[in-house]
Amino acid sequence: MTLQRPPQLRPRLLFNALLAVGLGASACGGGASGGAAGGPPQFPPMPVKVQAMTPTSVDDASEFVATVKSFASAIVKPQVDGNVPIKMTDGSRNKLRVL
Repeated sequence: MTLQRPPQLRPRLLFNALLAVGLGASACGGGASGGAAGGPPQFPPMPVKVQAMTPTSVDDASEFVATVKSFASAIVKPQVDGNVPIKMTDGSRNKLRVL
């Protein structure tokens, strides 16, 4: 058993299909018209101001909250009780001088 559409819907379906194909073809522009002849009206370009650029400095600063983790670390654990004062300056390799 095959389903068929009622006969009164066939002409309407054919009309709608042809209408859709016709509207689709007209919306594409027809191909060889060469440009804006069939399109919407074109407005003139807006006038703009032009200014020469001059180099200037820009003060830009940002502050962020972050955590810094080193690639390598050292843990110093004493083997005796007490304080051992050592005189060293940051970033230099000094010989150990105990007071």
